[in-house]
Amino acid sequence: MKLLLNICLIAVVLSVVACENVPTETQTVKRYFDVDSLISGTIQRTLQNKDSLQINKIVEIDGEEEQKTFYLNQEGLENEMRLFSIMDLNNPALAFSYDSQESDGRMDYRLKATENQTGIISLSVTKKGNAQILEALFSENNPIYYTARQLKLRVENGTIQSFEMTGKQKMVFKDTIYYSMKGIITN
Repeated sequence: MKLLLNICLIAVVLSVVACENVPTETQTVKRYFDVDSLISGTIQRTLQNKDSLQINKIVEIDGEEEQKTFYLNQEGLENEMRLFSIMDLNNPALAFSYDSQESDGRMDYRLKATENQTGIISLSVTKKGNAQILEALFSENNPIYYTARQLKLRVENGTIQSFEMTGKQKMVFKDTIYYSMKGIITN
């Protein structure tokens, strides 16, 4: 009986100790720059004390340009920024996929040559004073289409100032489409 009691006591102690050592999501080590945290934090600060933001957006597809000014609430801004969440390299599947190099306030991440050259090929994070500029090159190639996009996000004093995307897409039996989009927060 005493032996059974000791075994149960040891099992309970080991269970408690094991549970304390399990890393939680907040304890996860970020190997690369944390794009998702930057975006979610800047959305909150950009909308601080505002119901909506005025955005001037310029879209160009194959040389035809359209400019529009509109207002976004938090949900709308989150939807606009969702495009930039693909820049986050902290996916466990990408843990050792990028080489990094830092110089003069700029951190560059480049997909290793041994990796499949699809998805985010490179990410650069530049800090200039109170500004952070994130630039990424995205590529996808499959039997139906090829696409390449350059993404750029400018954050100043913790708030989103502008965001850009330029790229091209080539589908089988169709012409290549060139496109760009730029959004500037004006208030």
